[in-house]
Amino acid sequence: ALHVWDSGSRLQIRVQADVVIAHGDEVAETWSRVPEGSRSAYSRSSVPGSLIPEALAYESTPDAAAFAVVHLHIRLMDLLHLGSQHRRAQFVREGGWVGHWVAP
Repeated sequence: ALHVWDSGSRLQIRVQADVVIAHGDEVAETWSRVPEGSRSAYSRSSVPGSLIPEALAYESTPDAAAFAVVHLHIRLMDLLHLGSQHRRAQFVREGGWVGHWVAP
């Protein structure tokens, strides 16, 4: 499940989904469309969370092998508004995304 909270609208969103992570040859075409300046975000040069002596003492060499695409196949969306009177609705893919109210 994916859980999102939007404090501005006081909306909690919970999504149930099947997840497929594509990488390697499957995403080569997508990688080719990533702008050169953005590719350095996908690097294996420095392990995230490892200690470094200074704030910028790391390398960020683009590496297509560190790039993946996450596909979410959403099955259900549950929305809960936490206002003065709570309201909750669910939308299910199998039902053609027709929503219905449920108790908060």
